[in-house]
Amino acid sequence: MNLPMQFEGYTIRTVADDPALEDEIQALIDVVWPAFIIDGHVASDEPPPSDWMGIYARWPQFQFVLYDADLGRPLAAGNACTLAWDEDERTLPDTGWHWEMVRAADDLAAARPARTLGALSITVAPSARSRGLSAVMVRAMKELGRRAGINRMIAPVRPTRKAEFPNQPIEEYMARTTAQGLAFDPWLRTHQRLGARIAGPCRRSMQIVGTVDEWQRWTGMEFPTSGAYAFPGGLAPVAIDRAADRGHYVEPNVWMTHLIA
Repeated sequence: MNLPMQFEGYTIRTVADDPALEDEIQALIDVVWPAFIIDGHVASDEPPPSDWMGIYARWPQFQFVLYDADLGRPLAAGNACTLAWDEDERTLPDTGWHWEMVRAADDLAAARPARTLGALSITVAPSARSRGLSAVMVRAMKELGRRAGINRMIAPVRPTRKAEFPNQPIEEYMARTTAQGLAFDPWLRTHQRLGARIAGPCRRSMQIVGTVDEWQRWTGMEFPTSGAYAFPGGLAPVAIDRAADRGHYVEPNVWMTHLIA
């Protein structure tokens, strides 16, 4: 195993350092992320399917855990990939997270040079919240990119407060600002304070389907009739079709771009 990286008073280890960290990262993700994202199925109208678990073999150097300096319990985990994409940010597609996953795998398989780091997720342990670790993790992810010779990062950001406004279009939500002119959403605002620009919406960043029973289990709700339902943790309503025994959720995110110094 390689020596861990010291960063801002914390210790960082990657899956390239220790392959066993894959299980540690996934255990943290399973605790923090909503069940419909963990267990949901990629919609059939978004081919090809993304391969989440494949990121650990494809980009082990960008799957990492943040620890206290003494390598105690994990405080947070980060996941990223690399892309050959290095175009005008206005060309970033509406399919956001799904596009990033598929495009990155295609670029790697074709041996195209890595020009851009693609942020996939940052997960902070519940016991470590309110310590500013989300910002530390963004900086750490950028530092890993810098060490790999990459000078740009793109992120289909999942706005943390959008679930409070599930029926508001993402374009309207991301345009909301504070009195200081920064984004209303705290996660978007954190990225801005770290130098990111809002590049635009990705209205179909992730599409998840499941049976009605699955959606009832994932959300803890009942869906007695067909229709659109807001639900806990959802950034938009889920469309329930009782006759087809199907729930279809389309998650909007916000594209943000960082320069890596």
